[in-house]
Amino acid sequence: MPDPVQPQPLNVLLLRGPSTSAGTFGHIIAGDTVLRSGELPWRDNLPSISCLPPGVYPCTWARMESHNTDRYLLSEPFPSRSGIFIHSAVWCGDRAAGMRCDLLGCIAPALEVGPIWETGAFTDQPGLISSRRALDQLHAAVHAPAPFTLVIIAASDLHLYQPVSEAERRVLAEYHAGQRISPGQRAAPDS
Repeated sequence: MPDPVQPQPLNVLLLRGPSTSAGTFGHIIAGDTVLRSGELPWRDNLPSISCLPPGVYPCTWARMESHNTDRYLLSEPFPSRSGIFIHSAVWCGDRAAGMRCDLLGCIAPALEVGPIWETGAFTDQPGLISSRRALDQLHAAVHAPAPFTLVIIAASDLHLYQPVSEAERRVLAEYHAGQRISPGQRAAPDS
């Protein structure tokens, strides 16, 4: 009997939109799976207050003690930056600007970005909607716990990137048309 076919290591694209005090929102593309993403604003790659710079980051399955679970860990990208995981979150704003934040430099997937329903009204700060479900979809797309490579590209550098999948081509075309730069529409969060 032949050996079962093992999935090939996957390159996952994080297409990053503009950075604001509310966060840095973009898209994660893993094969045919397209998700939204949230990161901290760009603050010169400073630990715990900044997103990572664009680049190529190997990701491995590791224990995330603060959440008492296993998640993907970006291999030590810089001497001053460690413990950068991909996990669920709602807020990714600049604490120094008075924004809410659940991240310390990590990356969070979501199904949508928009105002969050809280105590009978939508918030002014956009947040990550259905982040836990998006994380499950990402894990399925990359065949967790298999390792993968995360390629982070700023929207301003799209002209440098050659899409490799139909999903990447579709999202890149929408970015070029200006359809995916801003946070999304209003939606209620997971219950």
